[in-house]
Amino acid sequence: DYDRALSSYRKSLELNPGFFYGYLRKGQMEYRLERLPAARRSLDESMELMPTAEAHYLLGMMDKAEGKTQSAMDHFQTAAKSDSEMGRKASEELVRLDLGNNPSRYIASRAVVDGNNTVWVQFQNRSPLAVRDLELSYAWLDEAGQTRQGRKLFKGPLGGGEQEQLSLGIRLNSAAELQRRVRVEVSGARIAN
Repeated sequence: DYDRALSSYRKSLELNPGFFYGYLRKGQMEYRLERLPAARRSLDESMELMPTAEAHYLLGMMDKAEGKTQSAMDHFQTAAKSDSEMGRKASEELVRLDLGNNPSRYIASRAVVDGNNTVWVQFQNRSPLAVRDLELSYAWLDEAGQTRQGRKLFKGPLGGGEQEQLSLGIRLNSAAELQRRVRVEVSGARIAN
């Protein structure tokens, strides 16, 4: 009974207006009841008394719904520092908002060579969400010293924490040439669901 809970939190604020918890819980109830302006006021008041991952997460969700992407990301980044359920949810929301613009922030990549000096790209999903349609861009200096470029697509999905690799079809004379001649980067990715 959210309305009854909301009434209880209002009463607790009358008795102890200097304690953040009443404002936080009141804001959470108002959010669930879709009374968003009131929820924002309550959560802002709770944040003035004590910033919490819960308040940052809900403020981020409201900002996201209003199209205030940067503000939402700021709230999610702060909440994501918490080792809590809200911290994990905030991490997921951050990836949802930012993956398209900054895929290499969430998908690590590096060039490696095998025993035959063939170049591969290894990549790992450092986000909590599964991703797909990874675009791996690479550049290399050919034998004539000319810069060449290419792209590989990994359809996926690639789960959170998982890694894969693809051959780039480039062969070097020695492994020592790798750092000087080859660069790789994840230039695109999408959430898998």
